Amino acid sequence: MITTIIVIIFIVLIFFILLFALLYPEIKRTLEKHFYRKKIYKVLHYYAEENDELLINDIDLYLSQSDEDLKPTHFDHILLTKKYVYVFLDFYAYGGLYGNLNDNYLFLKNYHNKVKKIINPVLANEINVKKLERLVHNPNEDEEPSCFVSVVCYNNSLIVSDNLKKNQFSSVFIPYKNLAKEIKVIEQDNVPLIPDALTEALVNNIKKRSDDIKEDIRSKKKRQK
Repeated sequence: MITTIIVIIFIVLIFFILLFALLYPEIKRTLEKHFYRKKIYKVLHYYAEENDELLINDIDLYLSQSDEDLKPTHFDHILLTKKYVYVFLDFYAYGGLYGNLNDNYLFLKNYHNKVKKIINPVLANEINVKKLERLVHNPNEDEEPSCFVSVVCYNNSLIVSDNLKKNQFSSVFIPYKNLAKEIKVIEQDNVPLIPDALTEALVNNIKKRSDDIKEDIRSKKKRQK
């Protein structure tokens, strides 16, 4: 009787081990998709805390008057350091990504060799960052080199072709495992420092615009009920 029970337990255990092994890739993908945004936030939060920098998250903005009848543009994070303003887009995709970063669309191939065309997140974020810079730029200030950097941070499991791995002055496309290291490298640039008063004013400007838009959207939804 005891031997039979042991055999049954052993068979059940083997069954669950095999089932877990079969489902492991899907479980791993699900967990990564669920947690990758939190991991990016933790990297940025830790960097901001350690270096006494400013970080704002979950920003919604109308980048022009013509956008005000549409859904606002969303920015996942904006990190303001003493040298740069990093504007982040969190990007998740599953499979392999290829194409040309100058094109409006890229191609995503999954592990079943199915290919779909997706909006180029790097180009889209670059365009939005330029609009954001124009939105918050003070016309009374002297024209200076841009301190805004577009950063698209993708999940570590995404396979990216070499020609898509971008690391330039104003635009970066990297996996989040390299994020902290990349910011530290960029921060070594010998550029003029941004005055603290200007950084704080920029944060307040962006945050107030975003809070006002969110409140306005909430009010409209309440009136529609």
